[in-house]
Amino acid sequence: MSEAIQTELSPYPGEAWTEIVRRPTLEEFSRAFASDVVLEASVLSRPIVGPMGLWGFFQATRAMYDRIGFTHEIGTKARMCLEWEGVFAGNPVAGVTIITRDDRGAITSVRLHHRPRNGLNRTERRSMPAAGLPDGRRHCARQGTCRLGSSRTSSYRRRD
Repeated sequence: MSEAIQTELSPYPGEAWTEIVRRPTLEEFSRAFASDVVLEASVLSRPIVGPMGLWGFFQATRAMYDRIGFTHEIGTKARMCLEWEGVFAGNPVAGVTIITRDDRGAITSVRLHHRPRNGLNRTERRSMPAAGLPDGRRHCARQGTCRLGSSRTSSYRRRD
C-alpha cells in the first residue's frame, strides 16, 4: 500500500524525498513506491525496476557523495522536479530528480539526471557492475566510513 499524496510543499526543497530515501528499512522505504517503480539515471547502463532495486541503489549511492543537497522544488501531486547540487570525489556536480506518482500517490518513476556527464571519473565508472548499480561500499571503503547526514536543509553529507 502506498502513502497518501502530500497536498502541501515543504519549505525545504526535497524534504519529502529525503525522508523517503533516509528510511532505515526496505519495508519502510517500499511503502512509498508502486511495486513496478522504475529508476532511470544518466549514470546507469539500464533502468532498475522495483523497490528492492531502488533501495539498493540509494543505499550504495547516498554514501558516494561528499555533499549533496536540493536547491529547488516544483511540481504537482503527480510529478515533482527537484534540482540538486553537490560534491562528488571533490568535484562539483548537479542535476535534477523527477518523481512521478500514480493516482494513489505511489511513486511509479524516478529519473535522475547528472551533470557534468563525466562527473564520475573513470575509477568510479569501473566500480559499477554490469547491472548498472554503483558499488558504494567500494567507494566508501576508499573514502572512509560514510553515512547519510541529518541536516534539516534536506542535504546529505558524508560523515567521517
